Amino acid sequence: MHQASREIVVRASSKRVWDTLTTFGSYPDWTPAVRVRGDLAPGGKFDYAILVGRPGGQPRHFSLAGNIEQLEPLALLSWDVGLSGLLRMQFAIHLTPRPDATKVRQSVQITGLLGAVAGNHLARVFGAIFDRLGGDLQRHLGGAPLKHGRNGRRRRGS
Repeated sequence: MHQASREIVVRASSKRVWDTLTTFGSYPDWTPAVRVRGDLAPGGKFDYAILVGRPGGQPRHFSLAGNIEQLEPLALLSWDVGLSGLLRMQFAIHLTPRPDATKVRQSVQITGLLGAVAGNHLARVFGAIFDRLGGDLQRHLGGAPLKHGRNGRRRRGS
């Protein structure tokens, strides 16, 4: 199994963060990194399209279709993409309220036969997407970014 995760603290309420992340049609207004479509319900169809670069070409969105696994308003959105045994990616966004802020944790677990071969590469790709999405979310909601390391922990002196 391979995984990637990133944590940020956004200076906005959990409701405001949740509403931003679950209003799928508004993503183009605040981030170029991801496009999302789907039915916001457990078992609902879900399309998570990430911006990827192409050698010698313009970046484009690569679509990852799946289903929503868990939905806990103001706390958790998780979805599953792929074929069990071959390549499976389980994504999650966890929200944790803080005084005057919300901790946002994005993660993906990559399993399966192809996951064993390409998992490290995919973890790096999704880590970079999570970094971009987190920064865009902070800018959109008006909070100054808090500095965090690659593993999501605050750096000394921050």
